[in-house]
Amino acid sequence: MRYNQQENMNLVYARIKKKFREAEYEGKEVDLEEIIQKSYADLEISDAIGFSLKSLHQLCYLADVYGATTLNYYHSDQFFEKHIPEDLFTLYRNEQSWKYLIEMGLSLTNIYFRKRDLIQANHFLKELERVRERLKGFQTEEQQSRFLVLQSLVYNFSGKSDQAIQLLAQNTSNEFPHYLIQAMIQFQQGEYKAVRSLLAQMNHSDKYYIPRFGIEMVMRKNMLEILLFLELQDPDYVESRIQSFLNRFRLELQKNKYANVSEFLSLIRYINQYPEAISSEEFAVKVNASLTWKPSEMEDIFFISFYAWLKCKMTKEPLYETTLKLITLKG
Repeated sequence: MRYNQQENMNLVYARIKKKFREAEYEGKEVDLEEIIQKSYADLEISDAIGFSLKSLHQLCYLADVYGATTLNYYHSDQFFEKHIPEDLFTLYRNEQSWKYLIEMGLSLTNIYFRKRDLIQANHFLKELERVRERLKGFQTEEQQSRFLVLQSLVYNFSGKSDQAIQLLAQNTSNEFPHYLIQAMIQFQQGEYKAVRSLLAQMNHSDKYYIPRFGIEMVMRKNMLEILLFLELQDPDYVESRIQSFLNRFRLELQKNKYANVSEFLSLIRYINQYPEAISSEEFAVKVNASLTWKPSEMEDIFFISFYAWLKCKMTKEPLYETTLKLITLKG
């Protein structure tokens, strides 16, 4: 019976993946709790199997993938709040369990970070630190790299940008995500020379990076470059990069989840041509009419970060302070 239930868990994972694909295609949301409860009932899976550490680990991974695929992390945490015990990281003491805990901790940190719950994201980072101390380090370099990036992001968006930069400066892996996150953080501080140098370190083509790190991350790199050269007052290069972006990601930009990216670039193109318009009331109306807003608590932290640049130019306030204000707005 237990073996059959373990086998049936694979059917549950397949159902979830199918629902995720349908949600991405149709632009709909997925209720993870509903899918799991129905699947467990249909396949007669007990809570002991369905909410075991191994199962929770896999479900957590799938939820993180769903958030990344749809750019919608908002509902993911609600499932985990119900089913992950508060003492999860102290319940299990064998090394095999800790391997699952590390992966779960990284996924949960990312889910809570992307939905701007920095308190919970920091909680899981601290739990990961404790597990890492028991194991005398992470199991893989890839896990160590993910931890470093997440820790620096939580520091930065908690108002500790100096600590975030210092942490990333310790990086010796020369990986694309480290360079990109450091470039974003230093851009928020107005350190454009450093940002330009970091972007130059990412010297492979988009075609090379996309299968390794995902299209969203590559889009963020290109958008950051556009904003950098707008700050450096190189309008011809900005126009060239915008057109290149629109051509390269033409099919992706047709998807609902990237609708605001197209509109954002249209606004950037406009102020590249008419820089004096950015502080006008007419431009503020144009921004409000162009961008489609979710309820504030559902907006993704990275989209807010790009919008913050536009907002700070309109209000003539510092970018980093504007960013921190916007990410704390919920409801």
